[in-house]
Amino acid sequence: MVPMVFVYAPTILIVLPEHFSPGSFLQVSVTCALGVFAVATAVAGYFLAPMGTLSRVVMTVAGVMLVAPGWQSDVTALFLAAFVVAAQFFVSSRRRRSP
Repeated sequence: MVPMVFVYAPTILIVLPEHFSPGSFLQVSVTCALGVFAVATAVAGYFLAPMGTLSRVVMTVAGVMLVAPGWQSDVTALFLAAFVVAAQFFVSSRRRRSP
């Protein structure tokens, strides 16, 4: 996934001054890291608790959208992933409280 970022967001390479700015570099780096994390949790099927099929699909879609350049896809992906992360926190806290 990361080589795709090199093609679609050349700011990450820091070699093309016309495409580089500290803000764009930070944005691409953070969203790329979050995207890789989201896809990794989907592949593993576990974040804080085991994930169902729907959660895994949503995290995969969110991860790919985070790696793709553009703030619209980043915001949409974060919105999608927020539901899965919230559900994971809820399930995890319920598991810790139950005997």
